[in-house]
Amino acid sequence: MADISHVVRELRNLANEVDNNVSTDYVLFRLDVLIDVIEQLFADNAEVQPEVFGSLLNISQHIRNQCESDGATVGRPSYLLPISTIETYLSMGQTAGNIANLFGVSERTIRSRMAQHGLRVSDLFSTLEDAELDALVEDVLKRHPNAGYKMMIGHLGSQGIRVQ
Repeated sequence: MADISHVVRELRNLANEVDNNVSTDYVLFRLDVLIDVIEQLFADNAEVQPEVFGSLLNISQHIRNQCESDGATVGRPSYLLPISTIETYLSMGQTAGNIANLFGVSERTIRSRMAQHGLRVSDLFSTLEDAELDALVEDVLKRHPNAGYKMMIGHLGSQGIRVQ
């Protein structure tokens, strides 16, 4: 059976381990064990101040809340894919599949990251009325009467206009 001095030693050991950056799961496990030991000491009418028990419970709950707010989840850690980089590649005309190959991830990962940030490929296209687009195309055709589809897309792109 553990006594108060055992609990104090374990708390000091745990404090030293926290200083050495051990995992949060391990710290929570050790705190839970110490809380169980203190509960047993209470049951045996040992001289334990209720504030000690309450403080350990508060610390344990605070660590759990911090883990939840930090987004700690189970499973594989997510890839670091800056959404600005994905958006840049998309605006350059790259497909989600090509971007996935560049990052070494699946196309689904790229698409889910886009969805997380509310990024849609359709948002990258210019919003022009038909009359405005017709006027721009006519202007390019006046200067370059033999311009085809690819040349037209290039001329419009050089003016910052992106169309489907």
